[in-house]
Amino acid sequence: MTLKYRTVLFFMLILHCSCVLGRRQGDPDEWACGNECSLSIAETIPDGMTPSTFSTTFQSWSDLITLATETIEIASYYWTLRDYDTPNHPHPTSNQGDEILDGLLAAARNGIQIRIVKHIDTDSFPNVDIGELQAVGADVRDVNFTRLLNAGILHTKMWVVDRKHVYLGSSNLDWRALTQVKELGLVAKNCPCIARDMAKTFDVYWELGTEVAQIPEEWPVEYESPFNEDVPVSVTSDGISYSAFVSSAPPELCPNGRTTDLDAIFHVMDDAKKFIHIAVMDYFPLIMFDPPLRYWGDLDNTLRNAALRGVSVKLLMAKWSNTRSSAHAFLSSLRSMTEAYDNVDIQVKMYVVPADEDQALIPFSRVNHNKYVVTDVSTHIGTSNWSGDYFIASGGVGFVAKPANRTGGEGADLRMQVASVFERDWNSEYSLTLEEVFPDEYPTPLKCTASSNAISSAISFMFLVHAMY
Repeated sequence: MTLKYRTVLFFMLILHCSCVLGRRQGDPDEWACGNECSLSIAETIPDGMTPSTFSTTFQSWSDLITLATETIEIASYYWTLRDYDTPNHPHPTSNQGDEILDGLLAAARNGIQIRIVKHIDTDSFPNVDIGELQAVGADVRDVNFTRLLNAGILHTKMWVVDRKHVYLGSSNLDWRALTQVKELGLVAKNCPCIARDMAKTFDVYWELGTEVAQIPEEWPVEYESPFNEDVPVSVTSDGISYSAFVSSAPPELCPNGRTTDLDAIFHVMDDAKKFIHIAVMDYFPLIMFDPPLRYWGDLDNTLRNAALRGVSVKLLMAKWSNTRSSAHAFLSSLRSMTEAYDNVDIQVKMYVVPADEDQALIPFSRVNHNKYVVTDVSTHIGTSNWSGDYFIASGGVGFVAKPANRTGGEGADLRMQVASVFERDWNSEYSLTLEEVFPDEYPTPLKCTASSNAISSAISFMFLVHAMY
């Protein structure tokens, strides 16, 4: 190789390295989480059920508001923190929603910058709360997925505070998510490496939240993520180190470096050695909301293949007033693989949140709204239901954490926390088999109840008739 070509090659290499390293330039502490990072889960257990031993969603959101010194950024589907739609509103259990909204209003009045991105207003979700927030200076943008992608919604539920603390999970900005719907989410405090990366997804939404915005063919470098399934960030929380990364959906909203939410779930399930446990409101291997109705087997096939390689699978899907009747067909089909091969173990149950006469009148409530998967290796906490629409055309985020080693502390790591929630719910009185949920699909076998004398008489009569011919 000549000196000329060596020189060119050398400068090309320097340029490449400069570009790659340049993506992590800026504040030297931008991608450092330090020793104060705290990862935990937050739950909402519906009113009337045994309270959670973990922090509540209400307490976690309240803490985030208190921690804010500069900014609160929220990406959400809709806003109904005040009760406007129950028969005799306000409902007695809606006070926690009022407190969260009042806390946000107070923060804005005290100089905290509040930015909100949400799905466009609809008749079903008029977002009345937003007017109150805008009146005290909150900046609000709507993301129109129909215009941008011809389908889908912004289904994300995410808080980013001071780009140091975050919440991500199943809870909408809805008073019911604090007292009437079963929810689960991640809370990360003093974790700027995670918060700054998650904020990049917020920035993507913000960029698209104008009437003239278009999804670029390639996102600018400032939206790119330095962390993904191949290059996770190292985080230490309570003496436990993790490999972690943030994922996003749909693919068009994933700048370079960002793992798609679907690939993140595949990554978690493919890594499993012993078990895969899933809790989700909906499990439908379909494209349901973008006609024509069609089969979408990406997650279903991955679960079946995992079971065939000896991984035990348990799926806990919600059963509530809005559950589609076709759920039985898909769940029973998945479960039926257990009967085909001796080493295959796929179990399915449905979780029913109880409701008294008053609770049954609250619309969009009394449901297990969880959206997570946990294995013996790692966990993914997300915001999407498990059907194709949510991963192909709707906005969603996820967080993957894999405990690496323990350097101190005796508490349960994040994966263990999620696993314990699943085991508690799976073994509870609220988890029912398909036979219990769909009794009409499993008719009771006919039983002979005739007395022995009647049977003997019938047999004698049959011999008599036979002898006559």
